[in-house]
Amino acid sequence: MASGKLTQPQLAQALRERFENQDSHFYKYEQIDSTMNVAKKLIMDGLAQHGDVLVADIQTGGRGRRGRAWASPAGGLWSSFILCPEVEADSLPLLTLQAAVAVTKAIREQTSLLATIKWPNDIQIHGRKVCGIALDLVRTGNKSFIVLGIGINTNLALTQLEAEVRQIATTLLEEVGSEIDSNLLLLGIVEHLVEGLAELKNGSECLLASWRDLNNTLGKAVRVVPADGSEPYQGRALAIAKDGSLIVESQTGIQHHVKAGDVSIRF
Repeated sequence: MASGKLTQPQLAQALRERFENQDSHFYKYEQIDSTMNVAKKLIMDGLAQHGDVLVADIQTGGRGRRGRAWASPAGGLWSSFILCPEVEADSLPLLTLQAAVAVTKAIREQTSLLATIKWPNDIQIHGRKVCGIALDLVRTGNKSFIVLGIGINTNLALTQLEAEVRQIATTLLEEVGSEIDSNLLLLGIVEHLVEGLAELKNGSECLLASWRDLNNTLGKAVRVVPADGSEPYQGRALAIAKDGSLIVESQTGIQHHVKAGDVSIRF
């Protein structure tokens, strides 16, 4: 199906088919504060379905991991997915890794760019961030939903980003040299996400193997700023554990399991 000919109803149907849920919806907005906020409201209002997809042209209050602001001007792919996956509760932290794998694979397929993952789920091209991922668990009644937010700098000029952001970020437009088809990219992400959710039912081995193949962190010297506010330290990223935590050996020889925090690669 040629993406340039896709109407919004056709895109919505293609998404429903991939999620295998004909009751799911595709919501498209010109400008809202945040697709994640709107998704949470749908859940709390009892209107959410597994496989609902929300996309905005512009977000005025987008946020990334750990609540950081995420610039969302026109030209990017700003999206949230409402999921009700059939996975064990202890597998939920792995969903952000799964999302990173899905996005990285989709970008590689649509652009031939060598996108990689910096632990846990920052998507980078040539060491610069092109995508951020955030995940929230929302409980209502006796049901739990996942709201997965994915923001990609797709058809953006670098000049649309703030000067501070331009130092560490890039865009697909900048890297490819021409606009990419956001509809095809969205569909590719969903395909890999659904495949990954099915694999997670049988354990994390396939996911972790895929993450290792696509990562740019293992084996590197890193600096860790723990989320609990404890003292930052430097070391080497050795491996990723079954629960998705990063195993880092500090310069003093102590091995840390990093579950939350900022990890930067040292050059």
